[in-house]
Amino acid sequence: MQISLINSYYNINKQYNKPAFRSTNRVIDGFTYQTTRMMRKDFPWRTFPEFFEKLGRNFKDINIYDFACSDGSETWSLKFCLRDKLGEKSNKFKIKAFDIDPEIIHQALSGKCNVTYSDTQSMNDILKEGYYKYAYREYPTNPYFPSAIAPKDFIKDNIFFDVGDMVKEIDKIEWKNNIILNRNCLAYLSPKDREAYIKKLGDYKDKILAVAIGDFDKSYGFDKLLEAQGYRESDLLNIYVKA
Repeated sequence: MQISLINSYYNINKQYNKPAFRSTNRVIDGFTYQTTRMMRKDFPWRTFPEFFEKLGRNFKDINIYDFACSDGSETWSLKFCLRDKLGEKSNKFKIKAFDIDPEIIHQALSGKCNVTYSDTQSMNDILKEGYYKYAYREYPTNPYFPSAIAPKDFIKDNIFFDVGDMVKEIDKIEWKNNIILNRNCLAYLSPKDREAYIKKLGDYKDKILAVAIGDFDKSYGFDKLLEAQGYRESDLLNIYVKA
């Protein structure tokens, strides 16, 4: 299988653009696919809120950094689940999402996420009251999708999107109350940047409560690289904590 690399990604306007760690679409075997989804199955959506809350129980606030956030689908998935499982206690989580692509951050800031029927089914299975409590139905921005959703105003607090290079943004984390999501994007980094980023995860272990990766990352052996930096997989799928 051939997947477009860091130096070549394909956007919805069918034009090759400058590098991005993860765009909404990638060219795989000559076809264009969306590579981000609401509540992808390689993450413990039902159980992570209580787990993250327990990890950060000694802190007033907990920062979640979502690197290579693309159009915000997973970022909003995090927000919906935190609110659904923790209620008002979810306000202690500050979600800071970054992507290197200004175009996709512009879409993320709009809050609109394209969804498939299986996406909406997953959300309704995972969220106690379904996704309608947290989002409106919208027309899709991509004609390949049947619909889109946009978050309601009450769910928009403490979530921030900005253009940023994950290799540099990780240097800005402070204190010891940080959770890092770099899911299904590490293979798109250049070898030099990948090595530097993984090393920084090790260097900043004392500032990091957990690191989350994806099945795609595992297929490239990044779980082993995390273990070499002093992490171990927790009881929750693809979430790593200090060994």
